Amino acid sequence: PRCWCCGVCVCVCVCVSCAAMLPGLLRSMGALSGSGVRMMSTKHGVSTLGVVGSGQMGTGIALVGALHAKVQVLVNDVNVQGLENSKSFMDKLLTKMVSKSKISEQEKADTLARVSFVQDLSALAPVDFVVEAVTEKWEVKSQVFQTLDALCGPDTILGSNTSSISITRLAGTTQRPDRVIGMHFFHPVPVLNLVRWSAGSPPPTRPSSAPRTWPPPWERSPPACKTLQALCPTACSCHT
Repeated sequence: PRCWCCGVCVCVCVCVSCAAMLPGLLRSMGALSGSGVRMMSTKHGVSTLGVVGSGQMGTGIALVGALHAKVQVLVNDVNVQGLENSKSFMDKLLTKMVSKSKISEQEKADTLARVSFVQDLSALAPVDFVVEAVTEKWEVKSQVFQTLDALCGPDTILGSNTSSISITRLAGTTQRPDRVIGMHFFHPVPVLNLVRWSAGSPPPTRPSSAPRTWPPPWERSPPACKTLQALCPTACSCHT
């Protein structure tokens, strides 16, 4: 089925401008509890975010986390030039937002101050939440998850931005399968207010409220879905 307003496939994502008109559908998908769309909650319990990968997706996720959720962000990449490019892109995009009066100079400065760039993955050990956004290769992602599992505290949630790899399979590489989720942001992240989160199979045994309450401060609309082997990676490909 598709949204009658924006034409986006509601099985995959939800248009933010239309979400308020689809509370019944969203509740049936498990994305909402109660009435209405939960957005801009500040009680997400996350103070530090780690992002692995400084490409377009990783940079966008880090920027939205620093700008909207206002959390401290650590961006990790083994490529120094990649980190420099990420930092430069953030600065340019925020400058453009200032020129359009979307944010102030102070908000730009505060956002950039919240982001740090690191080459050593061990720097992410103390974070509350990690989103992996490296290349879409099983060998690379599984290694990242195994390393993060060994580094991070037992309550740290490990998320993956994968669009084609099973979350159940990724979770199986760790000792915390109940703290591993799929968290697929749509490209371009700073523009499209969409994120799809999913749990593996079997679903988490510990409370799963964190991934549901955490994305809204980013001004994302989070439809919850069952784990899928792959999904449509862009909103454009969901249109007829």
